[in-house]
Amino acid sequence: MGPWFNDVRFGARSLWKNKGYAATAIATLAVCIAVNTAIFGVVYSVVLRPLPFPEPDRILLIYNSYPGAGVERASNGVPDYYDRLAHTTVFEEQALYSTPNLTIGEAGSVQQVRGMGVTPSFFRLLRAKPRLGRIFSEEDGTVGKERKAILSYRLWQELYGADESVLGREIRIYGNLYTIVGVMPRDFVYLDPEVRLYRPFAFSPEYKADDRRHSNGWEMIGRLRPGATVQQADSQI
Repeated sequence: MGPWFNDVRFGARSLWKNKGYAATAIATLAVCIAVNTAIFGVVYSVVLRPLPFPEPDRILLIYNSYPGAGVERASNGVPDYYDRLAHTTVFEEQALYSTPNLTIGEAGSVQQVRGMGVTPSFFRLLRAKPRLGRIFSEEDGTVGKERKAILSYRLWQELYGADESVLGREIRIYGNLYTIVGVMPRDFVYLDPEVRLYRPFAFSPEYKADDRRHSNGWEMIGRLRPGATVQQADSQI
């Protein structure tokens, strides 16, 4: 059979004599393979795989940097967002978002789901179209008119059995009623596949004030205008 067959046979006999060691080694190897596969899956979905939206190379993550404090990359404050809207010209669209957990449902039957708060520009920036209904309008980002909700495809199935008459119904979030205005397609995912519910930000003047400039709890993205470059964006921000 050849030397390699003798080596295999010797290895098999050794493992058979030391069954406990063999089982431990095989289990360890299996765990290592599983962990590495999971890590690669996360890295691929977040870093390597392009965003599933039109012209993803024009979508940039925007963040604050404080070199003097040793912080090279930090999240954004609401005033930062409005400053960049007013003083940058390289972006076709800019959006702010955060991903809190939300409590939904009626008293006695509540549950927590992963949510996303977004400026109304978010879906326009991604050029995402709903499966049902509409995306958020600028009016939905006005204080007093912000109680609107868009469901993920998964949540639409779980709560409403994929009922297409869901538009206009109300869903309770933190005890407050929100009107459902849209349902996203099955394949819509922005970075976090666990997000199941979207609601619009409506910032009061207090949130836009200078004393909130370093209340950094939001992520920000921008879509470059045709012909604009990352270097131009960096110089303006």
